[in-house]
Amino acid sequence: LKQDKNKIQQYINSCAKVIAGITNEPQASVAGLTPIPPNVGRVNKGVKLIDSTKVVMERGKLVETLDNVTGVVENVLSDHVAIVTFKPKFSSAKYRVFCSSDDVFDLKFKERINSRHFLEKNPFKFYSGSDVWKHSARNSKVPLQGLLRPGQKVKLNAVPLFAYPNPADVYYVSFGVLVGKHSLDHPVPVKCIQTSAIFPNSWKEFFQKCVQDLNIHGDWRNNVSKHVGARPEKVKKDRKRQVDLREEYRRTQPGMKELPAPVRTKQKVARTVVWKDILNDHYGQVIRIMDKNYGIAAGFVPTGSRSGSPEFVPFQMVFDTFDVYIGDYDCNELGKCLADVMQVGDYVKFNGVRVDSAQSGDA
Repeated sequence: LKQDKNKIQQYINSCAKVIAGITNEPQASVAGLTPIPPNVGRVNKGVKLIDSTKVVMERGKLVETLDNVTGVVENVLSDHVAIVTFKPKFSSAKYRVFCSSDDVFDLKFKERINSRHFLEKNPFKFYSGSDVWKHSARNSKVPLQGLLRPGQKVKLNAVPLFAYPNPADVYYVSFGVLVGKHSLDHPVPVKCIQTSAIFPNSWKEFFQKCVQDLNIHGDWRNNVSKHVGARPEKVKKDRKRQVDLREEYRRTQPGMKELPAPVRTKQKVARTVVWKDILNDHYGQVIRIMDKNYGIAAGFVPTGSRSGSPEFVPFQMVFDTFDVYIGDYDCNELGKCLADVMQVGDYVKFNGVRVDSAQSGDA
């Protein structure tokens, strides 16, 4: 493991030198590269490293999901895409998120609902994730330029998605954005996905084409018209059904507040087991050879029958070489250990005496 870490560090240092030579920046400013986790989405498969200063890190690891964070609209690029920024708690760093109309929701809350009562008073409930997507800006044909404005606060989920070149350092994409009056105090209707890798390749390529045409200020550099045409779908229909709704937005069947706990149609009734003090000519099976002298066998006590089939309660029995007979002599007299005369799975016939369980403090 140590050798692998050394190889990774050598690779990072080599990349840092190359980048420093291209950008004419000191190597120290590009040496903060860290490997991209394999499950995190990326457009360019060859990209393996990311500048750790441009993404949210926690204890040296990339934070892979950002759930229900507060963001600020920085720029509305078109009727269908916008840039939103957010700051993690206790941090002054600001990060950009690429938002698309596919998952921007304006639920038009009429009033602010106290968070303590939001579960029962929320008027917007859905049976599935597909129902939520019917309210997206894209599905409702509502342009983002009429829905969002720079400086507006929103609630959103976001996940990393890496694409290069990326002049504006936009390394996050949205997965659920709640906008509109009175919505800031309420959670996003859907839970964040675990990775942007599930997005269709066509949408990831669309993301790549957009971010590479942004300048360092998060605005189009030129030729805006080519991003205004047909846009691939971000979330496929089958994925929408699988999206997890937050509990506060989940609707149950009409007239049913909550499904009851399942119960058996035929409840089993515990039967009283009569344990005899002495067993004669009982049958069982060897289940363990503990060492050369001791073993364990399993027997059973019949408790009756159910639906014509007999029922039993099993028990265990300890035996040793003095108990096992081969003809007229026990194993000890023959100088044999248990493994010489039996194995796990063998059937046995035995006599036994019941022993009460030891109590605390008994010798």
